[in-house]
Amino acid sequence: MKYNIDLNDNDYIEFNYSYLKHSKIGKYSLLATRISFPVAMFVFVLALLIINIETGLILTVIGIAVLVAVLWWFFVPLMMRRNIRKNIIKMKSDGKLPYHDKAVIEFLDDNIVETCGQDKTVVKYNDIVSVYEERGYIYIFYGAMQAFILPERCFEDNELRDIKKKLSQSFVRA
Repeated sequence: MKYNIDLNDNDYIEFNYSYLKHSKIGKYSLLATRISFPVAMFVFVLALLIINIETGLILTVIGIAVLVAVLWWFFVPLMMRRNIRKNIIKMKSDGKLPYHDKAVIEFLDDNIVETCGQDKTVVKYNDIVSVYEERGYIYIFYGAMQAFILPERCFEDNELRDIKKKLSQSFVRA
């Protein structure tokens, strides 16, 4: 099974965000960022209690702090995605694309071969670390941050079924 893959900046941004959500360090970073602001708000309110500010003012600050902390929790993933986008655009403006925009991927009996211009990557099914299927993408990780990025828009429905079947037959969870 041989397929042509066309990647763009959004595909690479989605891949990096997916990595952030699934990797151990990414999960920790996301959680630490989400928790940092609410903890700071708690310390601020605690300081107001210690210096004995008027009760009405403290209750107002607590209400605002809780509201902002909840909003913060939900906006952190959006901010992380925006930072990923900015970093990728910066890398791109510095020169070479951080990904191959055109590739041919082939699912053979015992390995996967990706050809990008003169570069060729061969990965045995046994060397696949994990497979994540997300909205519009399949990521086949064969290293810490190395993966085949398969945008579903590059495939017909039956081709996606064939790929998933091939991965499952090769003892890889898709």
